[in-house]
Amino acid sequence: MTEKKTVSKEAKETTEVAQARQNRPEVTKMPMKRVGTTEDYTYKDSDGNETNYTFYFPGLAKAEGIIDSSRMGNGAIATRSYNQQLMDQVVVEPKTNWEYWEEHEGYSDVMDAADSFLGKIRAK
Repeated sequence: MTEKKTVSKEAKETTEVAQARQNRPEVTKMPMKRVGTTEDYTYKDSDGNETNYTFYFPGLAKAEGIIDSSRMGNGAIATRSYNQQLMDQVVVEPKTNWEYWEEHEGYSDVMDAADSFLGKIRAK
């Protein structure tokens, strides 16, 4: 013999509210989409020439991965590893690498700005 289960009115209302939330338009689920957020940063070199750099937020999981994989055994961030990942995943225009920075000024300023951008979007 099967027993008929009864559902309380509160449980039924809670279920209906949850289902209504799941059926909301995507825009209302997450008003600020982090992935794909970009920001421009302009660096002015010692000759007065300006270079525009575009930063891209790769997503929360990838941002956390950048930080985690750059962490040394003592918990400190390995700057070379961290900046390499910023160049690979955050600084998207122009593409930068170590050779690029041998020929261009602004390495520290651009990496600091990319780090600030990553942290700012991560914190939202």
